[in-house]
Amino acid sequence: MTVKSSGTPSLLEEVRRQTEVMGRYALETGLEFPGEGERLWGKMEGEITLEELTRLHRILAQRVAPATPLTLEATRGGSLSGRIREVAILKRLSAICLVALGLFLLCLLLRSLLLPPWCRGVREVVPLFLAALLGSSFSALFTANRYVVARTFDPRYETTYWSRLWLGVVAGTLLALFVKGGAAAGEDSAVLQGIGPLAAALLGGYSAEAVDRVLRRLAETLVVLVRGSEKERLESLYREKEIRAEETKRREELCDEILSLPVPGENRQGIEEILERYRKG
Repeated sequence: MTVKSSGTPSLLEEVRRQTEVMGRYALETGLEFPGEGERLWGKMEGEITLEELTRLHRILAQRVAPATPLTLEATRGGSLSGRIREVAILKRLSAICLVALGLFLLCLLLRSLLLPPWCRGVREVVPLFLAALLGSSFSALFTANRYVVARTFDPRYETTYWSRLWLGVVAGTLLALFVKGGAAAGEDSAVLQGIGPLAAALLGGYSAEAVDRVLRRLAETLVVLVRGSEKERLESLYREKEIRAEETKRREELCDEILSLPVPGENRQGIEEILERYRKG
């Protein structure tokens, strides 16, 4: 079967298009065509069988890895700026990062102004949110840009960047509130209290994993406190049970001593009834 440049089924056209994308990338970056790849690539201008096209596709896929035809098409462009224009998420993340930076700096400049009492709480919380957004957007932009430069950015994972962005915003804000309220615990307490709420929001937005570690440590501390209280309660119940057992034992011994005394028969039944009520407390 022969595959030509036109008039072929859509599946064959897709295989040919992907092969051409990988071949151009190999030529642009100076990669050599291993084995028979160079001979098969030369046949792309004319007629090439389906078997040869599939073999060339496999050879190029191994040569350009970890890039794939999908990532190469998503990051096409003659220069880095051209690639940024082609990748929509980079433009959006860049815009979010710049807006967050501008608003954050504006909030810092306005902190010295006298505001109404109802604005003071907003003035304290908004900079923390913007700092977390700035750190989170910078982290997502930095990660996406690294993949774009390496031509390995996969648009199928675009939602991952957005989820990490908003996760970082939440994590950074939470960490800043913990630091501001003095709730940090463990070995990281001195470090977190030293950097301040704004820096904590920025760092928490940049690395949500660090915030997860801090929250886990706080949760472990609470669990230890709860377990300690439960242990003390059980020990108290155990001591109370021992005291009751000793009291019951003393009553039994006292009743046995009274019954061992010589008592007239007409009075013995009444004494036994009194002692029985005494045993039951």
